Amino acid sequence: MFSNKRVNEEDFERERRVILSEIRMRNDDPGTLIYDLGPRALFGDSDYGAPIIGSEDSISSITVKDLKEFLESYYTPDNTVVSIVGPINMTINEVMELFNKWEGRSGSKKKPTIGKGGPIIIKRPIESAYLSYSWQYNVTNEDPLLLSIKSSLLEFHLVNGLSSYLVSRFRSKGLTYSIDMDRDYLPGTYYYQLVVSAINEENIDAVKEELINALLSINDLFNDEYYLSKRLNYLKYLISDYLRRPLQIAESLSYMELKLSNHDIDRFNKGLEEHFRDSLSNLVTDGVWSAIIPS
Repeated sequence: MFSNKRVNEEDFERERRVILSEIRMRNDDPGTLIYDLGPRALFGDSDYGAPIIGSEDSISSITVKDLKEFLESYYTPDNTVVSIVGPINMTINEVMELFNKWEGRSGSKKKPTIGKGGPIIIKRPIESAYLSYSWQYNVTNEDPLLLSIKSSLLEFHLVNGLSSYLVSRFRSKGLTYSIDMDRDYLPGTYYYQLVVSAINEENIDAVKEELINALLSINDLFNDEYYLSKRLNYLKYLISDYLRRPLQIAESLSYMELKLSNHDIDRFNKGLEEHFRDSLSNLVTDGVWSAIIPS
């Protein structure tokens, strides 16, 4: 895949049609489209605000020549992390030998553009509404690994499991049964997005108010010892379950190395327990709403 990068015109056009079909399907599915609105509302018309899958215009305009040049520029040894997890009876040197004929150096990387967006409201002929609340935390001198640990804990406390802070609050008040979180570590900033799905239209304002109130009072959860004890045991279970899944570990190792220049999974998991009770309010900043509502 890497050392013999051949691009067949027929395969290229077939894949283009597949991706264009996926884009149209995403745009027709409010439960998927809402995730694309969060970055666009936060970062506007910029690289950070654009959907990862691309747009119909960008995919339609790509040529085989463009793809070959991209592969030559960025799919290079110095721009790649190889993560192998499992009962493999090979030394590091033997693994490196498999790749030693692969040559080349990456070209200069474009500095991503970052803009400023605003609230987005889309009307569709749907039965229920979908809301997104997105915000960013500007990174200064923090340890990237520690920031990633605390961001993981923020997601865990807010939406991971039925007993999590937001899910339990929303379910107990009958506002929604579906709330999710997306986040990513980008150069210079950490991006967060909360997505609330399948909301009755008349409850939109109540959901917004409840979400903001919950985020403003997030540190209140650290006053409940019963909650913390129960949730810590659940976190330990999730870590144990995760460590039984080689593919997940390999993906995490690659992500951590590329994003944080650190792939110490054991240190990360220990950090989750060590910082379990740390205040998280500083990670929550003013954000922006996006919505897909019934027309």
